[in-house]
Amino acid sequence: MKIDIKYPIEIKKALKKIEDNGYKAYLVGGVVRDYFLNREANDYDVITNLSKEGIKKLFKPDDNSKYPYCFSLNTKFDTLVILLNETIKIEISSFKNNDDIKKDLLKRDFTINSLAVDCNNNLYNYSSAIEDIKNKVLRFNSDAEYIIKEDPSRILRYFKFLARLDFKEDEESLKAIYRNKELIKTVSVEKINICFKEILIYNPTLIKLMDKVGLIEILYPDLYRLKEIKQHSKYHYENAFDHTMTALSYSKKDTELKDEQKYIINYALLLHDIGKHDTITIDEEGYEHYIGHPLDSYYKSINILKHYKISKKETELILLLIKNHDIELNGTRRCFNRLVNKYQIDSKEKLYLLYKVKIFDRLAHKEGFNDPKNITSTYNKLVEYYNEFENKTISILDLEINGKEIMRILNITPSKKIKEIKEELLKQVLCGTLKNENRELITYVTNKYKSKN
Repeated sequence: MKIDIKYPIEIKKALKKIEDNGYKAYLVGGVVRDYFLNREANDYDVITNLSKEGIKKLFKPDDNSKYPYCFSLNTKFDTLVILLNETIKIEISSFKNNDDIKKDLLKRDFTINSLAVDCNNNLYNYSSAIEDIKNKVLRFNSDAEYIIKEDPSRILRYFKFLARLDFKEDEESLKAIYRNKELIKTVSVEKINICFKEILIYNPTLIKLMDKVGLIEILYPDLYRLKEIKQHSKYHYENAFDHTMTALSYSKKDTELKDEQKYIINYALLLHDIGKHDTITIDEEGYEHYIGHPLDSYYKSINILKHYKISKKETELILLLIKNHDIELNGTRRCFNRLVNKYQIDSKEKLYLLYKVKIFDRLAHKEGFNDPKNITSTYNKLVEYYNEFENKTISILDLEINGKEIMRILNITPSKKIKEIKEELLKQVLCGTLKNENRELITYVTNKYKSKN
């Protein structure tokens, strides 16, 4: 069976080059799957019966060119990357089963990834791949136990593909994951983070399905323990874990957010209540309270984000939202000043992220306490102050105080501390709490910093 699949001519020439030298080569996996999904392909994987050394020899650059350029990617699966030109590359690996394309395809992770075409666009399919694509079902290919044990990161790849493709789960695949869930402990945090990021971006509600097969208890035990917090109060109707899942479900429905915003917001929602376990008190009427839980959640989350090697920038934003998700807001300049100076919500983007977290959290409350209208009206008023704040053109160089004066007042030598103080002064001037006058700036520096030195 031939298919009318389109891909760069450079890749077709690479396949033909291998075949012209007496070997077999097939375009496999995502590019063929995406053809049947009517999606544009970005990655091109090739399998061949040519050896790794043979591939390197065949794809050596010409004397007057640096292309094609070949280098190793994955030593476990003997994968090579070949840069065909500045923009087009293929990932190429040798057959796992000699020259048997059928056996090789059936050893691939999921049925939908076990399709191949040759340079003449002949389709090779030995599984239920096309039917599964049509029905939008994700299942492991042939022997799920073998596939998972060969590479346990496929456990999380399963949920990543469910999220990215918006497919339905397969019960037998979930059972195989449950039986092998402990293997997730052998997967590097880098691989976990890559998959989990896509899950949070494309479908964070899959975390509930991940919990069903025992993964959340292993990966995020503090989140799992929220099931014990029944949240018996006038504000909630479900336990703290389910409340978190409900908040994430509202986030999933939001069509305004960019991918990076979704990731930051959803990670913050995921962890925003994990401090409730250690802050719970019960009043005389039997209602539960969690005074100070945002700060406790913040400190617990520091270790979690560090463990999963989340980037510094992302960590700072996630922690900022967790720590401040429960603060009271109003549309006054005083509130704006407090946000900028006390809570470090010092940009319109940070305010927007906090606003979204508070909206999704509010929507997940009991009826009568879940109306977000007042949050939205307050946000709109605060945006006006932030616009004024961000449109001011004053810079550090415009401050009516210089570094020498600061060093003299505090009796310190040149250091990065000077820059930090000047950045603080600029923020105060921009938001209107300080006038850009030498006497007032000197008084502020003296009162705030001199006692600390």
